[in-house]
Amino acid sequence: MKKRIALVIGNSNYYNSPLKNPINDSNDITDVLTQLGFEVEKHLDITHIEMETTFIRFIKNIKDCEASLVYFAGHGLQIKGENYLAPVDIEATDEVTAISTSYNINDYLRKISNFREKTNIIILDACRNNPFINTIRGPVSNGFAPFKEAPIGTFISYSTSPDSLAGDGKKEDSNGLYTGILKECIKIPNIIIEETFKLVRSELSRISGGNQISWEHSSLIGDFYFSVIEHTDFELAQEDVYQFITERSDFYKNKNLSIYDTECLPIVDAYFKYQKPIIEIMRLYSRESYSRINQKFTDNELDFINMGYLSSWGFEYKEHRWYYGDQYVKMGDPLPLPERLLEKEPIEGKELIVELSPKGYMRDSNIFFRINTNLPNKTKLMFTLYTRDNKYRAQCKTDVIDGAILTEGFSYKGNQLEDGMYLLSLSSPLTDLQPENVKTQFGVSGRNLMGKFVRYGALGGKSVRGEWTVIKSKELVEIY
Repeated sequence: MKKRIALVIGNSNYYNSPLKNPINDSNDITDVLTQLGFEVEKHLDITHIEMETTFIRFIKNIKDCEASLVYFAGHGLQIKGENYLAPVDIEATDEVTAISTSYNINDYLRKISNFREKTNIIILDACRNNPFINTIRGPVSNGFAPFKEAPIGTFISYSTSPDSLAGDGKKEDSNGLYTGILKECIKIPNIIIEETFKLVRSELSRISGGNQISWEHSSLIGDFYFSVIEHTDFELAQEDVYQFITERSDFYKNKNLSIYDTECLPIVDAYFKYQKPIIEIMRLYSRESYSRINQKFTDNELDFINMGYLSSWGFEYKEHRWYYGDQYVKMGDPLPLPERLLEKEPIEGKELIVELSPKGYMRDSNIFFRINTNLPNKTKLMFTLYTRDNKYRAQCKTDVIDGAILTEGFSYKGNQLEDGMYLLSLSSPLTDLQPENVKTQFGVSGRNLMGKFVRYGALGGKSVRGEWTVIKSKELVEIY
């Protein structure tokens, strides 16, 4: 890797308006950048003179490196559309004094404009509040102004949108909101810098409830990666993939995410880390996962199972591309199902078009159901009665007897169910779990079953499924 240098500045102990986290932020970012191969020069709580001389020295060193990075955590302000970093000894009595005792980051951009062939990154975790806005006479604004003339080869990130304020973190946090997320995201290997900061922005928006949105300006020509890990097919072991996804899952479980994000974001992280299609990553993960509980599936079966999970969790196929949220991913091609799992036509002359005709009635304060059917005697079935919010849910098992299916009585802890709407579902287990006479009529994997009450699943074959809406009103039970 060619030489990469970084200047990290963290100012917390301002004379008039101290901040809690910039020193912690700078120490943590220094550690991460060092791990990623940067030669880091770090300064904490520096004065105006120290800041000016530090930037002069750093600019001289840029000519001998491939990439440079400036990170600043502390107070920042904009005056007349120019952006200034505040040293700890800033004098903010008036506009002229504030300008002359702070560092103009726009001027830094002008000075590095000759280094177009390099990558120059600027990360500004400032504007946590503006304590000077009420003390400086003149046009002083909250937040930073957008950089209108950033030179080619530059990537600039604000911790918040232009003209907005950033959070200094919660009382219990050791980092500002932005840097707490940034230090984790830049460690994810094999993703370009634009994607890294898109992940930062997404997580920051979620944690702040949409109140803080980070912002970037890029005039990069080539791609820049904070971390690159080379992988071959041989190196991509299923145990490594399993371990990585497990660790990322543990990380996201503590973030109060939706169940879908908790499941999917570790997979997206693995996609960026290994640079392999999602379906291949999931195949490796699932092999290892199932082997640990002594279950075994073919790769074809794993692809079928995983595609079902991924689609239900929120991966979407839109405009001929796969996405999770607004993040584009390469899904890859699932393996075709093996011949034995493909849906088979019924054996001619043995078709069974399933008929189910339900009725409900009250008896002894309980709801009972009777369904007339042409299913064979002893067919095993499961009934479930529930409300949409699942505050009530009850089940009973039963068999077909002489063309009828009779349920047990449904109640609520022995008391009559409240009036209202309920949902009733009926299902049969796998054909292999049915009695011999039923298996014979159903056929292998239920192939002979037909009609609107039949569902097909690649791993279980055909089964009986019925769903109805139940309305209870006093002693009346109606089914639709």
